[in-house]
Amino acid sequence: MNALSWISTEGLTFISSILRYPVLIVLYGLAMWAIVESGMVTAEWLTRRKHERVRIEDMDKGLLEAREEMKKNFDAGIQKTKESASGKFVDLFLDELSKLRDDDLFEVRLERLIQKYEAWISKRLQRTITMVRIGPMLGLMGTLVPMGPALLALSQGDVNTLATKLIYAFGTTVLGLLVGGIAYVITAVRQHWYRLDMDDIRYICEILFGG
Repeated sequence: MNALSWISTEGLTFISSILRYPVLIVLYGLAMWAIVESGMVTAEWLTRRKHERVRIEDMDKGLLEAREEMKKNFDAGIQKTKESASGKFVDLFLDELSKLRDDDLFEVRLERLIQKYEAWISKRLQRTITMVRIGPMLGLMGTLVPMGPALLALSQGDVNTLATKLIYAFGTTVLGLLVGGIAYVITAVRQHWYRLDMDDIRYICEILFGG
């Protein structure tokens, strides 16, 4: 009976106490990660500002000209396509596409290349998606971990300890939610960018090679 009582009280208290610092360290790590990701998305936004999106009418005209040019010279057609499209991401795709010009399995390689970029996008987004989920979860853990000692301090009239534990508890909640919020905004922005990029890539491939 005593062993069962220890497991259900002191054991859980011990586990909670040893989790305090690991949770805090991981939260600080996620906060630094969120700052880095914010810097990266800001740099990406500045880069994209230099490449304004081309109007669909202008893109159509340029791509039709590029398709005709490609029949004579593949590289010249790719260059014309770059002038008709917009965005560094699309340019990177076209650079890799130019390497497939003499490939006997061109259509298969093209589909594989598109899948490669889709996988890259998924991997890029997964970093901040993970932060969206883990940040608030760790914030909640950081809130609950000191609650036991805080309640014990309250029962003993130790106001100073109670205040310290509550400051820690609510501080970790705020930090976890902040990390999750920043990561959510970054994920939403990147999803919008990359969806437009992949739409452009598929549209370009359909015009150039779709018949």
